[in-house]
Amino acid sequence: MKKYTPYILFILIVGLMVTLKLLSEREEKIPLWEYVLSEDGESYLIKAYNGDEESLTIKETYKEKPIIGFDPDFVMPFEVKELKLSINFEQLNLENSYSLIVDSLIIPEDSKLKSISCSTRFDKSSIEIMYVPKDTVLCVNSFFENTTIKEFEVHSDNPLYSTQDGILFNKDLTELLFFPPRHEFTEYTIPSSVTSILYGAFFEQKTLDSLYIPETVTSIGDYAFSYSSLETVTFSPLTTITHFGNHIFSYTYNLKHFDVPDSITELNSTFAYSSIESVTFGEDSQLTTLGYSAFRSTSRLKELTLPKNLTTIRQSPFDGSGIEVLTFTSDLIDFYPEIFDGIRNLETINFLVDQSKLSFQNGIMTRDEGKEIILYIPESEDSTTFYIDEYVETIHYSVINYRANIMNFEVDENNTTLKAIDGVVYSNDLTTLLYYPYSNPNISYEVIDGTIEIASTFRSGSNLLAIILPESLEVINSSAFSMSQIESVMFLGESKLETIPMGAFRNSRLKEIVIPKSVKVIGSSAFEGTPLEKLEFEDESLLETIEREAFKDTLFRTLILPPRDLTIQEEAFYSDYLKYVYIPIEVTSLAENVFNHRIEMTFLLEESMLIEELNLTSSKFTFLYDQTIESFLIEIEE
Repeated sequence: MKKYTPYILFILIVGLMVTLKLLSEREEKIPLWEYVLSEDGESYLIKAYNGDEESLTIKETYKEKPIIGFDPDFVMPFEVKELKLSINFEQLNLENSYSLIVDSLIIPEDSKLKSISCSTRFDKSSIEIMYVPKDTVLCVNSFFENTTIKEFEVHSDNPLYSTQDGILFNKDLTELLFFPPRHEFTEYTIPSSVTSILYGAFFEQKTLDSLYIPETVTSIGDYAFSYSSLETVTFSPLTTITHFGNHIFSYTYNLKHFDVPDSITELNSTFAYSSIESVTFGEDSQLTTLGYSAFRSTSRLKELTLPKNLTTIRQSPFDGSGIEVLTFTSDLIDFYPEIFDGIRNLETINFLVDQSKLSFQNGIMTRDEGKEIILYIPESEDSTTFYIDEYVETIHYSVINYRANIMNFEVDENNTTLKAIDGVVYSNDLTTLLYYPYSNPNISYEVIDGTIEIASTFRSGSNLLAIILPESLEVINSSAFSMSQIESVMFLGESKLETIPMGAFRNSRLKEIVIPKSVKVIGSSAFEGTPLEKLEFEDESLLETIEREAFKDTLFRTLILPPRDLTIQEEAFYSDYLKYVYIPIEVTSLAENVFNHRIEMTFLLEESMLIEELNLTSSKFTFLYDQTIESFLIEIEE
């Protein structure tokens, strides 16, 4: 054995050398850094970094040419916690990286950096000090949702920006651009040089408790204080500001009280989703218009008195609010009939001056000389029947959405516009279903034969589990059954329905449906979010279009499309549950991402069908060509 030892050692050494050579060659094939020439051919962009170091330092040159930025295809590795830019780096643009997840961004003082693009997000980074070089143009939006920056430092020769106490301003201090979310101040007075607070300037600000805004500020951008921790925002009594940006106090949870400056003339989505508890208007308030979602979802706001100059209310300013007592000190002249939509807790409404357009008696608010009902406040919780007198022609949606304890409608027999059948309101000629009582105890309802249109909605609150639709039905209102409890729908006879509209059954509890052959269009999100376990199409279907997200996030596992030249839009069947799909040869093309390309799916196609044209190129997809539809279904069952 000893005489063979040298040979064995020789073989082992040779093997080791070959292995090392192969590893070396492999490393050469996958370089640590990959570069691509920029368009001018005079510099390089970084295409990829294949290492695993936590600290990434950008070199100044490659092949004696400057490295000036990242290629659009570059993806920043998650392992990188510190990024050091070189002097030559000109663009910080991370289009393919969702966020810059670093603890430290080091930019040389004499950096040639020209821009930080909007595609470079800092919301996941832990940077505390942000340096802005001499020639850099910022996309301030890049810093929204960041919660760690304590201060900005700006090169003294930068022509666009300046800082004061680490706060970012434009050069001449007339615009406050961004207040660092972790700045050391708990109280702050905006400098008198400032005339504008820009979009999202205090977005996610976590240290300030109180803010004083001087009379010089005449403009405040959208989302200016959203998600901030501010407890007090005070305006100079000399302020002349007339408008706020949209959503300026949205999602503020520490701001409990706010005095609206007298100079403000309009509010739009100002307090939406905030924890505001009281809003007051001065005796000299110039507010004339209350806009969309001004007090949306302000659940802690219980009482509100609106000022004397208010004449116009747009759409649904109180939707989802907690208001129990609402007082008007002005004559409302111009308003949407849905102004009280979603104000579910309202117990008392007060008018301190006579109304020229409104009448409020016995808990019912009407306009147009009693022809339109726009608000109903039940006299007690036992008020389960809604009586409609002979003059009423219209009941607006906000009435039906207001109280969930209406079990029946009654219509005066002399009313020539409306008629109640078994507690449900129809048009007088019975061609349109107008209002279904939400708290009717019936679990099944058959729409009367001869009904052409369903203009009502059956949203949450209804006990209804099943709806039976007549052969005569031609039109369903958008979102008619959205958010309802309905689990099944049945179409009688030869349905005439041609369109299932946008959101018709969205987020309902619908479990199965057979689409009538008359249906030509299934609207966007028509069945999105339903627990739909079974979907079928009637034979001889006339279907032409399935719009985007129509069946997104449903639960059925098998889809058999009808043999039609269909237009199927993006994410129409995007679901985690769909596994088996039959696409007939009549279907010639699909939009991108019709199906979830991240999960394994099996498709049955004809031999001549091209998966590229059908946008079915995911590695997760399997294709069958030599089976009949019958054998395909049998295999699925097995």
